[in-house]
Amino acid sequence: MDKLKVSRYLIVFLTSFVALVIGTDLAAQSTKRGIITGGALHTAPDWFKESFLEIQEDVDEASKANKHVMLFFQLNGCSYCDRMLTESFESEPVSSYIQQHFDVIAINVKGDREIAFNEEITVLEKELSEIVKVRATPAILFLDSQNRSILRADGYRAPERFQKILEYVSSRSYQRVSLVDYLDKSSKQVVYQLRQNTLFKPITDLSKVKGPLAVIFEDTSCYDSMNFTIDCFRTKT
Repeated sequence: MDKLKVSRYLIVFLTSFVALVIGTDLAAQSTKRGIITGGALHTAPDWFKESFLEIQEDVDEASKANKHVMLFFQLNGCSYCDRMLTESFESEPVSSYIQQHFDVIAINVKGDREIAFNEEITVLEKELSEIVKVRATPAILFLDSQNRSILRADGYRAPERFQKILEYVSSRSYQRVSLVDYLDKSSKQVVYQLRQNTLFKPITDLSKVKGPLAVIFEDTSCYDSMNFTIDCFRTKT
């Protein structure tokens, strides 16, 4: 192969290489990072305890004030954390009840602050979340005067149901009865009625329905169903 052909091949190669590099760079510049939508950023109420994350010390202080410690495991952008903070921790009468009977400490399940949970466990927030197996947020852990876990509430809880849980802990009923039995005894027989809404149709034969259909199964003793249904249809009307 003569020098002229070699030069031509080299020019073609270099031209293709430069075009490839420029094209890759332009493609990278035109590709935007994905944006997570649907989340809700919510800072903890200012009355949450500013803890040094020495949990045993927090428990001792709470016990002297005849209170329990509540660990609120949350995730930045968690819409259900936002909803529970808004409906219970920042709304009356639940908010005042919590402040009277509990010291609340916020824990970020992805956080890097160091926590001395007890004499054996000193880890980062995210590591503690793994240890106590937080799989959904919010997750609320109640501690007794001996820094022992007495109750765990995972996920969203409607204000009415959450109030019952708070009363169960603050009254120390956990020393005598299970939460299930306590709720069964204290709950009203009927707490919910379906609210009137033009979107609800009195249909009994689903085989005649054409097109999309949403079927909601409810229970008259389910606070959380009530709140979900109202919220769901509020966004559609």
